[in-house]
Amino acid sequence: MTAQQGLRAVAASAARVASVVKHRSEPGFALLLQLADRHFSDPGFEDALTESLRGEATLIELWVTWSADQRWTPSAYVEGTEAG
Repeated sequence: MTAQQGLRAVAASAARVASVVKHRSEPGFALLLQLADRHFSDPGFEDALTESLRGEATLIELWVTWSADQRWTPSAYVEGTEAG
């Protein structure tokens, strides 16, 4: 795999992870979050995720809403410009 292909793969993974919030009401959502977790060890993934979210304001709103609903448990979150 070339470096450019690697960057495209990371960007594609980031876009998929960013969009899992669209499935927050579905039974498989927790599994999607668990599967997404593996991507965070990839170099550049968080930067690609940030760029993916910046490209879709609707996703940011969905993550903010979901994060606010999950404050009682350790979970993924979006707070201002920070995601974790």
